[in-house]
Amino acid sequence: MNVRAGVPEPKLHRPSVPGVTIGVLAAGFWLVYGISRGATGYGDSASYIALADAISRGLTVDTVRAPGYPLFIAFCRGLAALLGTDELRVLVVAQVILCAGLSTYLVYDIGWRLTQRRSVGTIAALLMAADVDLQHFTSAVVSESLSVALAVGSLWLRIRDQSWRRAAWLIAALVLTRPNLVFLPLAFAVGEAVRTRRILGALRPLWPTAVVTGVWLVGTVLRGGDPLTASEYFGPLHAFGKVYESKLWREIPDAGEREVVADAKRRGLDVYQAAAAVADAPGGWKNLASVASDVVRVDPIGYLRACVDVVPRELRQRTYWPRGTQSWGRSARFGERFSWMERWWRPVYHTAFYGSFPLFLGLLALAWLNGLGWPGAVRAMRDTLVPFVAVLFFSVAMLSLGVEEVARLALSFHPVNGLVWALALGRTWEALRVRASQPA
Repeated sequence: MNVRAGVPEPKLHRPSVPGVTIGVLAAGFWLVYGISRGATGYGDSASYIALADAISRGLTVDTVRAPGYPLFIAFCRGLAALLGTDELRVLVVAQVILCAGLSTYLVYDIGWRLTQRRSVGTIAALLMAADVDLQHFTSAVVSESLSVALAVGSLWLRIRDQSWRRAAWLIAALVLTRPNLVFLPLAFAVGEAVRTRRILGALRPLWPTAVVTGVWLVGTVLRGGDPLTASEYFGPLHAFGKVYESKLWREIPDAGEREVVADAKRRGLDVYQAAAAVADAPGGWKNLASVASDVVRVDPIGYLRACVDVVPRELRQRTYWPRGTQSWGRSARFGERFSWMERWWRPVYHTAFYGSFPLFLGLLALAWLNGLGWPGAVRAMRDTLVPFVAVLFFSVAMLSLGVEEVARLALSFHPVNGLVWALALGRTWEALRVRASQPA
């Protein structure tokens, strides 16, 4: 309200046509891509589908998978039944709409809100739509597309509302999809407590995750399941993986365990094969936790260094379709139709925007410091976007293997990277335009 004039101030008009247009075109292109290839299965896909089957039948199974993505599969399956069509095709369509369509528009809107410039939002949306490392997962039966959509939606709501009232529920859904991201609401809770100096401030981003996770765990126990199955599997495996992939395995105190790992190294086994070899040795699966804990006690700094070494790998997706993939669709002509993306577009895009980890850190630091020259972006960068990327990278590094596919687990940072680049390019363009308009 304009107090002096006694009349309401005019509202800023938010131009949405560019964002909607880019989102629709992106969804159309990636839908053709996904349908042409067909739903693509990874090694993880079978376990997600098995849990979705159990959920659909009202059964409880001990599984290493969180329920978020299987619930999404079950929803798509029910929708396919109503439409009388193939459930995997409905899954691909839903993932394309969420990740390539809706998320692209939301990225545009975030860029506009941070700068009040359509050009910045447009650049961010185009980078999101053209990110082949991200968008090709829309046809994969893994949780990445859903995770990215939930991440973008929560960031958009947080920036739009300037509160956690609604965004915290999408963060909770993200944790239910990828439990290692539980550090996100915890970190945001600490940030809110520091900013507001109130306990209630800390609870706002945290309590929806606590409620949703609590319901999941209690429901699992009441139905006869074991809520610790995932942590008992992934914890030892990922800790052992860091020991195996680095030189830390040489510091295993027990000669017998060290010799088993050394033999796996000599045979050139990957980390999963080596873990199976250790698990088959006397003592069983608990050997993995034993090996890792012994090494951490002997060289905690070395183990922490192994975790830090994972971080740069999160920036770069080194394999287009990781090993073990298979297509479940009619895609005989897929290779001919989209081979140009793998042949030249992906290398060009990838080198430009994900080729340098130091450059990425520099842009992120400038974004936190001064919003890359956009005053309206500083608060969002400091309170939401940069902390999101930092905690995402930290959680993935600490709670995952360090193999090349680790970048797949960090894909949710790609939209923020596009926003950062859009801010930088938009500010550069503004500076050049102002300079050109000045008299010689």
